[in-house]
Amino acid sequence: MQKKKELLVKALIWRFCIAIPFGMGITYLWLNDLQQVTELTITINIVSTVLYYLYDLIWSYAQEKNYNNGMNSISYATPKERRK
Repeated sequence: MQKKKELLVKALIWRFCIAIPFGMGITYLWLNDLQQVTELTITINIVSTVLYYLYDLIWSYAQEKNYNNGMNSISYATPKERRK
């Protein structure tokens, strides 16, 4: 399971390197007003980062719980192998 700090760093890297630059560019093409674009981008990315972090926490918790219960949530067996 990834640590909470690693999940937060992962979410922030995604936001600052991908989501914010591309989001601002696309929004600017749509609105053509830098002040509105900046306000909208900041608001959306704060909310999105929090939601992404919470989602990753829940996902990691579920994966760890499945692993501890002896369940493998991902099967790499082919359909033919599963029939055996």
